[in-house]
Amino acid sequence: AMAWRQVELRASARGGDRGWLFIEDEDTHIGCATLPPAVWAGLRCAPLVIRVVLSEAARVKLLVEDYAGIEAEGDASEWFDRMEASISRLHKRLGGDCVKFLVTALRARDFSAVVKELLKYYDKLYDNHVANCVGTGSGAGSRVGKVVDVELCGDSFDGDKLARLILEQLEAHCANCRVE
Repeated sequence: AMAWRQVELRASARGGDRGWLFIEDEDTHIGCATLPPAVWAGLRCAPLVIRVVLSEAARVKLLVEDYAGIEAEGDASEWFDRMEASISRLHKRLGGDCVKFLVTALRARDFSAVVKELLKYYDKLYDNHVANCVGTGSGAGSRVGKVVDVELCGDSFDGDKLARLILEQLEAHCANCRVE
Protein backbone atom coordinates (compact mmCIF):
# COMPACT_ATOMS: atom_id res chain seq x y z
CA ALA A 1 0.00 0.00 0.00
CA MET A 2 2.85 2.37 0.78
CA ALA A 3 4.38 1.80 -2.65
CA TRP A 4 1.12 2.76 -4.35
CA ARG A 5 0.84 5.83 -2.15
CA GLN A 6 4.29 6.89 -3.38
CA VAL A 7 3.01 6.72 -6.94
CA GLU A 8 0.06 8.95 -6.01
CA LEU A 9 2.23 11.46 -4.18
CA ARG A 10 4.69 11.71 -7.06
CA ALA A 11 1.90 12.41 -9.53
CA SER A 12 0.46 15.03 -7.20
CA ALA A 13 3.87 16.68 -6.80
CA ARG A 14 4.06 17.02 -10.59
CA GLY A 15 0.98 19.23 -10.38
CA GLY A 16 -1.11 16.88 -12.45
CA ASP A 17 -4.79 16.81 -11.68
CA ARG A 18 -5.24 13.48 -13.46
CA GLY A 19 -4.84 10.66 -11.03
CA TRP A 20 -4.49 6.97 -11.55
CA LEU A 21 -6.49 4.32 -9.80
CA PHE A 22 -4.96 0.88 -9.27
CA ILE A 23 -7.42 -1.97 -9.06
CA GLU A 24 -6.85 -5.66 -9.56
CA ASP A 25 -8.60 -6.34 -12.84
CA GLU A 26 -9.77 -9.82 -12.03
CA ASP A 27 -13.54 -9.77 -12.06
CA THR A 28 -16.47 -7.86 -10.59
CA HIS A 29 -15.66 -9.83 -7.42
CA ILE A 30 -12.21 -9.68 -5.89
CA GLY A 31 -12.23 -11.97 -2.91
CA CYS A 32 -15.32 -11.05 -0.90
CA ALA A 33 -15.46 -7.49 -2.29
CA THR A 34 -17.72 -6.48 -5.16
CA LEU A 35 -16.82 -3.64 -7.48
CA PRO A 36 -19.58 -1.13 -8.24
CA PRO A 37 -20.78 -1.46 -11.86
CA ALA A 38 -19.43 1.99 -12.81
CA VAL A 39 -15.95 1.08 -11.54
CA TRP A 40 -16.05 -2.21 -13.46
CA ALA A 41 -17.11 -0.37 -16.64
CA GLY A 42 -14.24 2.07 -16.15
CA LEU A 43 -11.77 -0.79 -15.83
CA ARG A 44 -12.90 -2.32 -19.11
CA CYS A 45 -12.15 0.91 -21.02
CA ALA A 46 -9.06 2.07 -19.11
CA PRO A 47 -6.47 3.81 -21.30
CA LEU A 48 -3.67 1.73 -19.78
CA VAL A 49 -3.63 -1.75 -18.28
CA ILE A 50 -0.47 -2.81 -16.50
CA ARG A 51 0.03 -6.53 -16.19
CA VAL A 52 2.52 -7.42 -13.45
CA VAL A 53 4.84 -10.26 -14.48
CA LEU A 54 6.66 -12.18 -11.76
CA SER A 55 8.72 -15.36 -11.85
CA GLU A 56 6.91 -18.54 -10.85
CA ALA A 57 9.04 -18.75 -7.69
CA ALA A 58 8.11 -15.21 -6.63
CA ARG A 59 4.44 -15.78 -7.39
CA VAL A 60 4.30 -19.05 -5.51
CA LYS A 61 6.03 -17.55 -2.48
CA LEU A 62 3.77 -14.49 -2.47
CA LEU A 63 0.57 -16.51 -2.91
CA VAL A 64 1.53 -19.00 -0.20
CA GLU A 65 2.23 -16.09 2.16
CA ASP A 66 -1.06 -14.39 1.25
CA TYR A 67 -3.35 -17.41 1.31
CA ALA A 68 -1.66 -19.79 3.73
CA GLY A 69 -0.12 -17.39 6.19
CA ILE A 70 -0.94 -17.23 9.86
CA GLU A 71 -4.45 -18.66 9.36
CA ALA A 72 -3.00 -21.99 8.25
CA GLU A 73 -0.74 -22.32 11.29
CA GLY A 74 -1.54 -24.63 14.20
CA ASP A 75 -5.13 -25.86 14.49
CA ALA A 76 -6.61 -24.24 11.45
CA SER A 77 -9.43 -26.65 10.67
CA GLU A 78 -11.82 -23.84 9.74
CA TRP A 79 -9.31 -22.36 7.30
CA PHE A 80 -8.66 -25.79 5.74
CA ASP A 81 -12.41 -26.39 5.39
CA ARG A 82 -12.86 -23.04 3.58
CA MET A 83 -9.90 -23.70 1.28
CA GLU A 84 -11.10 -27.22 0.51
CA ALA A 85 -14.58 -25.89 -0.28
CA SER A 86 -13.06 -23.31 -2.64
CA ILE A 87 -11.07 -25.99 -4.44
CA SER A 88 -14.10 -28.29 -4.64
CA ARG A 89 -16.10 -25.55 -6.40
CA LEU A 90 -13.61 -25.84 -9.27
CA HIS A 91 -14.47 -29.52 -9.85
CA LYS A 92 -16.23 -28.94 -13.19
CA ARG A 93 -13.38 -26.81 -14.50
CA LEU A 94 -10.42 -28.80 -13.20
CA GLY A 95 -11.75 -32.34 -13.11
CA GLY A 96 -11.94 -34.85 -10.29
CA ASP A 97 -8.30 -36.01 -10.40
CA CYS A 98 -6.95 -32.49 -10.17
CA VAL A 99 -9.30 -31.55 -7.32
CA LYS A 100 -8.32 -34.72 -5.47
CA PHE A 101 -4.63 -33.86 -5.91
CA LEU A 102 -5.20 -30.29 -4.71
CA VAL A 103 -7.15 -31.34 -1.61
CA THR A 104 -4.53 -33.98 -0.75
CA ALA A 105 -1.70 -31.44 -1.16
CA LEU A 106 -3.64 -28.88 0.87
CA ARG A 107 -4.20 -31.29 3.76
CA ALA A 108 -0.50 -32.28 3.60
CA ARG A 109 0.33 -28.55 3.88
CA ASP A 110 2.12 -28.63 0.54
CA PHE A 111 0.86 -25.16 -0.27
CA SER A 112 3.44 -24.60 -3.02
CA ALA A 113 2.11 -27.61 -4.93
CA VAL A 114 -1.45 -26.27 -4.57
CA VAL A 115 -0.45 -22.85 -5.87
CA LYS A 116 1.55 -24.23 -8.81
CA GLU A 117 -1.35 -26.42 -9.92
CA LEU A 118 -3.93 -23.64 -9.56
CA LEU A 119 -1.73 -21.23 -11.51
CA LYS A 120 -1.99 -23.55 -14.53
CA TYR A 121 -5.74 -22.92 -14.55
CA TYR A 122 -5.82 -19.28 -13.48
CA ASP A 123 -2.98 -18.03 -15.72
CA LYS A 124 -4.86 -19.00 -18.88
CA LEU A 125 -8.04 -17.44 -17.54
CA TYR A 126 -6.26 -14.22 -16.51
CA ASP A 127 -4.46 -13.90 -19.85
CA ASN A 128 -7.77 -14.13 -21.72
CA HIS A 129 -9.42 -11.77 -19.25
CA VAL A 130 -6.76 -9.08 -19.58
CA ALA A 131 -6.85 -9.24 -23.37
CA ASN A 132 -10.58 -8.98 -23.93
CA CYS A 133 -12.89 -6.01 -23.73
CA VAL A 134 -15.75 -7.52 -21.75
CA GLY A 135 -13.83 -9.25 -18.99
CA THR A 136 -15.35 -12.66 -19.45
CA GLY A 137 -12.13 -14.63 -19.72
CA SER A 138 -13.23 -15.87 -23.14
CA GLY A 139 -10.56 -13.88 -24.95
CA ALA A 140 -13.23 -12.32 -27.19
CA GLY A 141 -12.83 -8.73 -28.31
CA SER A 142 -9.93 -6.49 -27.47
CA ARG A 143 -9.10 -3.82 -24.95
CA VAL A 144 -9.63 -0.17 -25.73
CA GLY A 145 -6.43 0.78 -23.92
CA LYS A 146 -2.85 -0.35 -24.16
CA VAL A 147 -1.76 -3.45 -22.21
CA VAL A 148 1.81 -3.17 -20.91
CA ASP A 149 3.76 -5.86 -19.07
CA VAL A 150 5.87 -4.76 -16.12
CA GLU A 151 8.32 -7.50 -15.22
CA LEU A 152 9.80 -7.78 -11.75
CA CYS A 153 12.80 -10.09 -12.08
CA GLY A 154 14.01 -12.38 -9.33
CA ASP A 155 12.58 -14.97 -7.00
CA SER A 156 11.12 -12.57 -4.44
CA PHE A 157 8.57 -9.76 -4.47
CA ASP A 158 9.79 -6.19 -3.99
CA GLY A 159 6.82 -3.82 -3.77
CA ASP A 160 8.93 -0.66 -3.87
CA LYS A 161 10.77 -1.76 -7.00
CA LEU A 162 7.51 -2.78 -8.64
CA ALA A 163 5.99 0.65 -7.85
CA ARG A 164 9.00 2.35 -9.49
CA LEU A 165 8.68 0.19 -12.60
CA ILE A 166 4.97 0.92 -12.84
CA LEU A 167 5.58 4.64 -12.40
CA GLU A 168 8.07 4.52 -15.29
CA GLN A 169 5.39 2.96 -17.48
CA LEU A 170 2.83 5.56 -16.38
CA GLU A 171 5.23 8.39 -17.18
CA ALA A 172 6.03 6.91 -20.60
CA HIS A 173 2.32 6.47 -21.31
CA CYS A 174 1.52 10.04 -20.26
CA ALA A 175 4.43 11.42 -22.34
CA ASN A 176 3.11 9.56 -25.39
CA CYS A 177 -0.38 10.96 -24.77
CA ARG A 178 0.97 14.53 -24.73
CA VAL A 179 2.85 13.96 -28.01
CA GLU A 180 -0.13 12.52 -29.90
